[in-house]
Amino acid sequence: DIYINILDTTPQPTMSVSTNTPFIEENASGTFTITGTTRYENQTTNVNYTMSGNAVNGTNYNTLNGVAIIPANSNSTTVTLSTIQDNKITGNLSATLTLQEGTGYTVATAPNNSATITIIDDTQIPTYSVQASQSSINEGQSVISFFVITGTSTYANNPTTVNYLISGSATNGTDYSTLSGAVSVTTGSNMTTVAVNSVSDNLIEGPETIIITL
Repeated sequence: DIYINILDTTPQPTMSVSTNTPFIEENASGTFTITGTTRYENQTTNVNYTMSGNAVNGTNYNTLNGVAIIPANSNSTTVTLSTIQDNKITGNLSATLTLQEGTGYTVATAPNNSATITIIDDTQIPTYSVQASQSSINEGQSVISFFVITGTSTYANNPTTVNYLISGSATNGTDYSTLSGAVSVTTGSNMTTVAVNSVSDNLIEGPETIIITL
């Protein structure tokens, strides 16, 4: 018998990446599509990639492990980016997938070697409420009482100043330590306190009230 070998001259695939979901909101999903110019008939292809951008892998979206698998006899696969609702005001965040070299394929040149999904920050600005840690204290009491101010969301990148008005029959700076009328909520937090340190004045004047209004 005489055999003729048919040599496979099909080049190894060149991988590119794209997305048809360039903008998504928090708690939604987007898709990166990785596509090769050719395909392997009988083996899978592991395509390496890195994630970058100011969105944090595993924090602002589901953890992506850096490897996408193209099944045998296929030339494409998808990487799903599922965003996480963090209830923080961060501004819009970006997540960029960039292909890396690996075995059995080459990577397309820019701009086809990367794609970006922008996560739209839909967190509403915080609404603040206030409660007293205890309803009454004695004059000169060593235990400090607090007004607890709590917001419905947080700012991830900057502190917040919350203003308040002081009223009631007790005198600010006389019957208790001076309160300024403003308090800072630290970056990444949604809560702060206003400490009230009562002062003993040795006067019989009956109960007095301290009222904070945001």
